[in-house]
Amino acid sequence: MLNCCWMPEESSLSREPKESLSNTSEVEGRSGKIAIMKLDGTEEGIAPNTEIVRYMKLETFLLLLANQVFIPSHECLRSLDPWEGKLVFELPMRFWEDHEKEICDRFSSSELAALSHREQYRGKSGASIFARGTTVMDYGIVRKNPENAKAEFRIWFNGLSKERCVWCWHRFKSHSHALWRLYGERGVAVHSTVGKVKDALLMTGVRRGKIAPVAYVNHEDQNVDKVFSNWENVFFPHLLKSVSFEYEKEIRFVLGAHYEVIEMKKGVMAKIDAGPMISDVTVSPQLQPEEQIMVRKMIEKLLDDPRAAARAHMEFSKEWSQLYEKYKAAPKEAPFPTEDQHPGVFKDLD
Repeated sequence: MLNCCWMPEESSLSREPKESLSNTSEVEGRSGKIAIMKLDGTEEGIAPNTEIVRYMKLETFLLLLANQVFIPSHECLRSLDPWEGKLVFELPMRFWEDHEKEICDRFSSSELAALSHREQYRGKSGASIFARGTTVMDYGIVRKNPENAKAEFRIWFNGLSKERCVWCWHRFKSHSHALWRLYGERGVAVHSTVGKVKDALLMTGVRRGKIAPVAYVNHEDQNVDKVFSNWENVFFPHLLKSVSFEYEKEIRFVLGAHYEVIEMKKGVMAKIDAGPMISDVTVSPQLQPEEQIMVRKMIEKLLDDPRAAARAHMEFSKEWSQLYEKYKAAPKEAPFPTEDQHPGVFKDLD
């Protein structure tokens, strides 16, 4: 049984770890790899035992208890939050001036030219910028200016956002009133660790991924933030946010996902073994006491009573299953392929 306890403002359900549907050796034997990392200039790293929390609505939690999770694409996050990914384009012009050559050199491949043409065909980027915007200097040397570097980077970034799914969690040291209000109002906070979530994702079939704390950048300063002491950090735009969001202490699971699926669904629906992943559940303090009691009892039953869990089980959508079946053959495995639509263009998961 769960050990239930009341707290002054929150109702927390502590759980003993349950045996996973698959043992550790099976997880380690999977062909996928999700590496833990941190960007240069990020003060605090993470480890498998780092405690994390995800605030969510009750309906999202019920989906998780049914062993399913929707993980949005980075493009979807950008559509919901106008600040998502915007930071890199607001860096001081000095950054683009200092690194225009290195950045443009990254964009000289035929694969990236194909990406540009794809964006042009979609009508979202104008004419291909890989064949224009250059100035021929003395002795035939071709150079590009900082604005060209930013434009080419934008094409690359738009393409990256359509091939990555991002599952956002938060480092847990104590509960945050702001995060409750933003993400878990009248919902719950699910507690886990980096290692538990990583293992659960590997068991869903994830082939490639990275786990990292978000780096919070002061982009309003005229001096380039210390995070860019390594200029190549700009190629991890899904791990960069404004310092004004530092209170979130976000940890992100960035996953390689199937391009066509993301195009249609703005993310992927995955089957996940949620039980072993969940170490604790806290009910929102914004619920009335009677509601907290009811929600807590419901969660207890679903987590500890196999019969109740079986009754709550929800069949995986036929629509999603048929979509994945359509792209099942290699190299188009869905929803988590072994390679991107344009191999070699995006190196963030290497």
